[in-house]
Amino acid sequence: MRLHCLCLTLGALTSGLAGQEPRLVNVSTRTNVGLGADVLTAGFYLSGTTPKQVVIRAVGPSLANAPFNVPGVLADPELIVYGPDSSTVIAASNDNWNVAHAATFASVGAFALQDRSRDAAVVATLAPGSYTAVVRGVGNTVGNAIVEVYEVGATSGRFANLSCRAPVAGTSVVLTPGFVITAGTGTRKLLIRAAGPALTQLGLAGAIANPSLALYNNATRATVASNDDWGSPVGSSSASAALLAGAFSQAAAFPFPAGSRDAAILVDLPPGNYTVQVSGVTGAAGLALAEIYELTPNAEPPVTPVASRTPFLDALYETTVTSDLQYGTGSVGNPASAQIPLHLDLYRPVGPALPATLPGFVVIHGGGFVGGSKSDGAIVQLCQAYAKRGYVTASIRYRLVGDNPTLEPGPTPGTTAQLRSMNAAAQDAAKAVRWLRANAASFGVDPDRIAIGGGSAGAITALFTGYQEAGTIGPNARVSVILDLWGGMYGGESLIDADDPPVFIVHGTADLTVAFTESQNLVARLNSIGLDYRYFPIQDAGHSAWQPFFNNLVGGKTIDRHCAEFFFKTPGLSEIR
Repeated sequence: MRLHCLCLTLGALTSGLAGQEPRLVNVSTRTNVGLGADVLTAGFYLSGTTPKQVVIRAVGPSLANAPFNVPGVLADPELIVYGPDSSTVIAASNDNWNVAHAATFASVGAFALQDRSRDAAVVATLAPGSYTAVVRGVGNTVGNAIVEVYEVGATSGRFANLSCRAPVAGTSVVLTPGFVITAGTGTRKLLIRAAGPALTQLGLAGAIANPSLALYNNATRATVASNDDWGSPVGSSSASAALLAGAFSQAAAFPFPAGSRDAAILVDLPPGNYTVQVSGVTGAAGLALAEIYELTPNAEPPVTPVASRTPFLDALYETTVTSDLQYGTGSVGNPASAQIPLHLDLYRPVGPALPATLPGFVVIHGGGFVGGSKSDGAIVQLCQAYAKRGYVTASIRYRLVGDNPTLEPGPTPGTTAQLRSMNAAAQDAAKAVRWLRANAASFGVDPDRIAIGGGSAGAITALFTGYQEAGTIGPNARVSVILDLWGGMYGGESLIDADDPPVFIVHGTADLTVAFTESQNLVARLNSIGLDYRYFPIQDAGHSAWQPFFNNLVGGKTIDRHCAEFFFKTPGLSEIR
């Protein structure tokens, strides 16, 4: 039994694949192609070690004819395929398709294109890696189109983590990926998601605020499963939020924030034809991401054996979380009138062959010093990712503007509520480092190998904690390495000395919250003093670019993986065993 994904609103085609190895063999969806961010995209990953032949099509004009009769088609689609592992390198492109490829289209079960039509298609042999197929209209035209990605043959690599992203508006403009489960024995377990609010948290602008997800059986036209908010399952047999969260982890999908209005279902399906429909609740509109993962155990792509992977680089361990451990107190009121408790959540790796001593990592959430939480979704994902690699990670709660923190020494002499909170945050982060160091023996942490990092206000805090003089933030708060995600020092770069900790920097070039020039100023200082760093500017990304950090591939690796390797090198983690 094999799993296909194709646009079933246009008719399902099977190609005699029954009895073969279960595998995802294509993805397809139809929607309205717009301009700018509203173009149509399909993402796919080719696993394995050898190249794979694929068919990728952008169909518009042929949809206007029978049997489809789709109105308002995209008259002249252009197809651009980026990859492998790059959002800028073009692997293949086409404007008008080549009739010589018609036989290959037929071999994968794709419908025939009209002769001399302006549909676009490529037949290419691609190396393993991540790819994105983008469909846009030539001459900035718009209209309905379908993007399709097929594998040719069942040998060599295979597809994984198939997705489609496009604009959705209420029930008038919907995203409709579909799939076929061919004849075979048993059922297939699928995780199907419609992401909107989670994309905003990961840095994508214009995401839909409240998507709804429904799955239909094409033969019976019955609704198989549906969901509006993933934390609120529909029906007695629906997966709970806890079960879905476990499935997200199994699929290596980015997490949804607790209580968010993203949608997800977990289903066991027999052979048949199915359609997914993503729409906007009560007219909600914006970009939506539809994802289909197969979680059937024998259908998962092969992974590297644990024995050949490396602690502190690879996800080798399960994790356990202890919430709300008190690491200190903070003074509030001006003048000081009280002390409030400061808490952290501690993420620890568990499992066989765990090294005797582990690195520590203090993680600091963002929120402009007025909001945010130690349990924000992206912060939890960061803590879990590094705990699975073997780090003891601590996500801290620090004093915010609403706490009215007492004026203390810190990075700024200002007295406004926000500037007082900046100083308090650096003081609190230093307390967390000292607490982790003082409890190193209890948690198996190497006291000389503690990292610090965060995003936005968390990155600002990490930088000023890591690069402050000991007399400002107190003794015994030195760290080994810093993670700066879209932060800055706002003129404080002169604090950095040549013997200070190295830093890993990520910043979107279109950040309007913390200007991109902040990271450029930081890099200029690092270059002037010869301090080690890695710098990943993300072209056209805005603030809080968590999705590119975890998912964008640079040189065949995610930026997150580059960060893990930088951490591994700089504190000498390879020496810990």
